[in-house]
Amino acid sequence: MLKYFFFFETESCSVYLPPVDPKKLIDSLEWMDYGRVNDIMRKLIGDRPDTYIDTKALAEYVVQQEGAKLNVEIVRPSIVGASWKELSRMD
Repeated sequence: MLKYFFFFETESCSVYLPPVDPKKLIDSLEWMDYGRVNDIMRKLIGDRPDTYIDTKALAEYVVQQEGAKLNVEIVRPSIVGASWKELSRMD
C-alpha cells in the first residue's frame, strides 16, 4: 500500500494551469501525427515560455487531481543534487 507520494520539481509551475484537461490531451496526442501536434503546439503552450514548463504544469496538475485522497507532497527544493551512496529510507 502506498503511504506517501513525493513529487519533486525543480521549478514551480503551479502558476500555470493546463490549457486543456490532461487526460483529453493524452488521448488526442495518441492518434495525432507529429505534423498535427507541431501545428497546434503554440496554442497548447499558451503563455508558458516553452514545452518544458508546459509539461511540468501538466504533471503537477495531474498529481494534484489524482492524489487528492493520498498523502501527496509537492517538493520544490532550491537545489537538486544526485544521491547514489547514501539513500535515505522513509518508513
